[in-house]
Amino acid sequence: MSQVEASDSNPPRPIAVAGRRIAEHFNLNGILEQATRHKASSWHTAR
Repeated sequence: MSQVEASDSNPPRPIAVAGRRIAEHFNLNGILEQATRHKASSWHTAR
């Protein structure tokens, strides 16, 4: 948290930081889920 606040010129609001963190967390989870699902589907079709 300290790194994010230090990188920004003005300290962001805690709510904005939390919302951004949650959005990034779910975005990463969605990307990982899509990647694993794509690998699984291609692996099943290849066999």
